[in-house]
Amino acid sequence: VMIYLWWYPSSYTLNVALIGLFLIYTLIFHRKETILYMSIILMLVTLSNIAWFYQSAIIVILFSLFVLKNYYFNLKLLLILGFFTLIFLILSGGVDPILYQLKFYIFRTDSSANLTQGFVYF
Repeated sequence: VMIYLWWYPSSYTLNVALIGLFLIYTLIFHRKETILYMSIILMLVTLSNIAWFYQSAIIVILFSLFVLKNYYFNLKLLLILGFFTLIFLILSGGVDPILYQLKFYIFRTDSSANLTQGFVYF
């Protein structure tokens, strides 16, 4: 996800949808597998608007702790970690591109709709 955002920055909405569908798939078919929840948390870290080396450090630390101390990472701890990762994503501005897309395409006011009607092609 991090490399894909680096090569194609406009794929942010696609990555969020991919993570959301992966979460739904995990909740339906693999509810008790902790590795899938950990991968969702790591993907959410890559969506944050912080420098890539901080993202990489957080991912390496979380993944190392998960591999080395796997018995501590039960489902309850992963849900708490996922909640804090979501809070971190919101505070770092990771949700702003989604809100911008929603505001531009769905929650459009009449004044902005009139601006788009001003374009006429001959």
